[in-house]
Amino acid sequence: RQDYPGDARTLYYLGQEHLELAGWEPEKELKEAGAGSNVLKSLRYYRARALMSQPKALSEGFHVDEERYWAFLKAAEICERYMKDFKCARSMWVKALRMDPVRADAPYYLGQHYRLLQLPLPAIHWLTLAGSLEMPDRSYHQWPELYSCLRHSELLNALAMLPSLDTHQQQRAE
Repeated sequence: RQDYPGDARTLYYLGQEHLELAGWEPEKELKEAGAGSNVLKSLRYYRARALMSQPKALSEGFHVDEERYWAFLKAAEICERYMKDFKCARSMWVKALRMDPVRADAPYYLGQHYRLLQLPLPAIHWLTLAGSLEMPDRSYHQWPELYSCLRHSELLNALAMLPSLDTHQQQRAE
């Protein structure tokens, strides 16, 4: 970073490499290394990359800085998965969604997180949004399974958490 201060590519790849350096158990590395953890260094680099403004001129055919979008998603993943900081993760996912509202990744991850917390209503909200989006025509980082089945199965899992109509009728009868 000292050689290329503020260089977007350098920041992104430093984030990626520090996460790799955290090893197979990033949570353990974070706990043992504390403030010097590669997980925290990775988050700092991904966050710095994500928060850079989008270039005025993108490569031909691109309307979104894909690397910046993925830096938001990676920062959110680190916040949620390794740091257990949902406020940070949610902030990064929402920024990714605002940056590229036609992609299903960010609302999918938001919905999945709420479903795993056993909160079906916000999960259904985000997963319904993810389910309504068509896969954009992009060259990089497409996840076809997300658009073909994953978002729908995750939504069904969230819907299954809702109390059934039979349960409500039984409760009213008692």
